[in-house]
Amino acid sequence: MLPIYAAGGLLILLLCLATLLETCAGQGRLWRRLVGGLLVIYLGYLASGVANPAPDGIVSMMQVAIFLFLVRALAQEPTRANRPLPGVVVILSLCLGLAMVKLSGAAYALACGVLAIATYRKEIAAGSGTVAKLFALLLLTAGIHLGRGYLLSGYPLFPASFAGMPALDWAMSPEVLRHESDLIITWARAPGALDSVGVLAGTAWLRPWAQGLPISVQMLFAGCALLTAAALVCIATGRAEGSVRRCGAFYAPLLVAVAFWLGTAPDPRFLGAVPVLLVVLGAWIVLSSSGFEALAGWIANQSPRSPAMMALALLICLACLKLTGLRSAGFAGWIALPVPSVHTRITESGLAVLVPVERGQCWNAPLPCASIFDANLRLAAWAPLAIGSTRLFERPAYFVKSPHAVGAAPGTH
Repeated sequence: MLPIYAAGGLLILLLCLATLLETCAGQGRLWRRLVGGLLVIYLGYLASGVANPAPDGIVSMMQVAIFLFLVRALAQEPTRANRPLPGVVVILSLCLGLAMVKLSGAAYALACGVLAIATYRKEIAAGSGTVAKLFALLLLTAGIHLGRGYLLSGYPLFPASFAGMPALDWAMSPEVLRHESDLIITWARAPGALDSVGVLAGTAWLRPWAQGLPISVQMLFAGCALLTAAALVCIATGRAEGSVRRCGAFYAPLLVAVAFWLGTAPDPRFLGAVPVLLVVLGAWIVLSSSGFEALAGWIANQSPRSPAMMALALLICLACLKLTGLRSAGFAGWIALPVPSVHTRITESGLAVLVPVERGQCWNAPLPCASIFDANLRLAAWAPLAIGSTRLFERPAYFVKSPHAVGAAPGTH
C-alpha cells in the first residue's frame, strides 16, 4: 500500500500535471511541443522524490503551477473580458501556500502575487466584493501560519527575526537565532565552512562557490543566462509580439527570485524550478520571435514517430539517466533513523536530558535529547484549558530557560 507520507506530494504532482495538460490544450503546437514537453520531463524528474519529507519538490511543483496559471492569463488579450476571476484566486492561494511551505520561495511568491494582481486588475475592480472575501481568507490563513511560528520558536518567519517575540519564555534567544540564520547562509555559500564571519563579509565566497557547483548545474545556469538574454533582446527589439511579448512579463518574478536567492542562501536546491522555467520561457520566446520561423515550424510540424523526434527522446532519456541514475521506487516507508549512543545529564532543575556520546545529532534518540547540553533548561507547563471547573484537555509541557539564565544553547529539541 502506498505510504501515507507520499500522498500529499503525489496529489500535488497529479494536480500540477493536470494543470499542465489543461494549459497545453489551449496553446499552439510549438508551445505544446516545447514548453509542455520540457515541463513533463521535469515533472517526471520530480516524481522520483515525491515520497520525501523535504519540501523542495513541493516548492518546485507549486512554482510550475503558478507559472502555468500566470502565463495563461498573460497570453490572453487584455482588452477582452476573458480572464475569469477564479484565476487570480488560484494564483494568490498558490503564492501564499508556496511562501508557507518554504521561506526561500517567498520572493518568487510575492512577485508572482503582484504580477497576478496587476494582470487581473480589471477583473478585481469588477468583482471587488468577491476579492475582499478572498483577501480576508488569505489573511486568516497567513495569520494561522504566523501564529504557528510564534508557538514553535517565538518568531513567525523563522529563521528570520522579523516581528519576533524573544520575550516569550519558550522563544529562541536572538543570539541563537542569528547563529542559525548565519549558518544557513554560510553553508549555502561555502558548504562545510564554519566561519560565518569570513563568509558573510564581502563577496570573496562567490568565485569558489561558482567553481564548486556540479558541472550539470553550471551548464543549466549557463543555458538560463543565454536564453534569458536572447529572449529579452527579442522583446526589446520588437521581434516578440502579441501574447509572446506579454508573457515576457513573467521574467520579473523569475529575476526577483534569482536576486533574492543570490543575496541570501545560494544553494541550487533553494531555487526550486526557477532555472527550468527560465530555460522554458526563454526558449519559447526566442523560437516564437521573428527570424526563427523555420526552426519553430520544424519543431511544431515534426511527427512524434519521425527519426529526429525519436532520436531526441532517446537523447533526453540518456541525459536524464546520466544526471539522476536509476532509483528504486519502493514503498517500504521511511528509512530507519540511527539511534546514537547517549548518556544522561541532569540540569540544575533536575531535568534528565540525553546527550549523544559523540558530538552530533540526536536522530531517533528518545526525548528530551540535545546535541549541546544546557544546564539551565527546565520543564514548564501550560495551565490546563478549562471552562469553570470543567477541564477540557491538558496541554503538553514545553522546555524553557531558567529565569536566571542568559542566552540559550542551540541543538535542543
